[in-house]
Amino acid sequence: MAYITRASAARAVLVERMPAPQIGRRGAAARAWLDAQEQQDRKNARVITKLMVALPHELEPKDQAQLVRHFCEALTQGRAPWLAAVHAPSQREGADDRNWHAHIVIRDRDPATGKRVCGLSEKGSTELVRKLWQDTCNAALARAGVAARIDHRSLRELGIERIPEIHVGPKATIMEAKGVRPQSRSQNDNGREIRWPEIDGGQTRAEHRAEIVLEREVDHDQAKRIEQLVAAARIAEQENRRTREQACEFRARNKQDAQDILERIERSRREHLANGCYYERVIDYICRKAGQYLAVIELDTPTKFMKRIIRVRDEYSK
Repeated sequence: MAYITRASAARAVLVERMPAPQIGRRGAAARAWLDAQEQQDRKNARVITKLMVALPHELEPKDQAQLVRHFCEALTQGRAPWLAAVHAPSQREGADDRNWHAHIVIRDRDPATGKRVCGLSEKGSTELVRKLWQDTCNAALARAGVAARIDHRSLRELGIERIPEIHVGPKATIMEAKGVRPQSRSQNDNGREIRWPEIDGGQTRAEHRAEIVLEREVDHDQAKRIEQLVAAARIAEQENRRTREQACEFRARNKQDAQDILERIERSRREHLANGCYYERVIDYICRKAGQYLAVIELDTPTKFMKRIIRVRDEYSK
């Protein structure tokens, strides 16, 4: 309680249905009230639920406080006790001046009935809380005339193929800005040894995040190159299709031309049997054209086509 209401960070403390601590005080009354609630619960019961939300830095402080109040009242359905402390960004060198956030403490019990209200220990409650925060936050942004919006869904759910970044935190950010590199050491947590050097591989959180960003940029460049290659292949396929269509049209036109010439020969044979010179000129003409047409049409094989011409000429010569 004393940490979240400390004067160096807290800018507003909002409370409903429980004692209100003052900024800069240790919050003795609120702490005593929570201790009394703990005594009333089962030994293994969850006394409180703690949440921390990032506030839109585009909003004014009064709008941020109103957003937190609307969210807490919606989450508790106006029945369960809650407390929230709005924190301003750290003033230390290298800190992110957009880091407005709020610490929220919820006692998920209706004082009148003693029954749970929010269901924060139920399966799927995290998703419900995230969705409620998204909707409440976006409504506040819309009221303030801010175009920005937030989305509680994961990158995978959004269809974004990239590695998610990690949260560096204010202390690590400040150390990085000052050029201080923290040393990774093993830690004892209630008798359980956490071997941080093996987990983080000797990297700081800032270094790990920078590595993720670099991998994402490389992946983006590769994806962009692949898109360019796919687009080029699609254009080439379209050009090939047009070329094939043009070849088919050319083949069809020449096929029809060849058919017309054969019909002309037949007509000449019938109409000019007595005029050998005229018929010989027709034969010479089709012989010269035959080599041009037969390379692109499938009317007849060259041998059969020439045999038909020779047969017509021989019949005339008899």
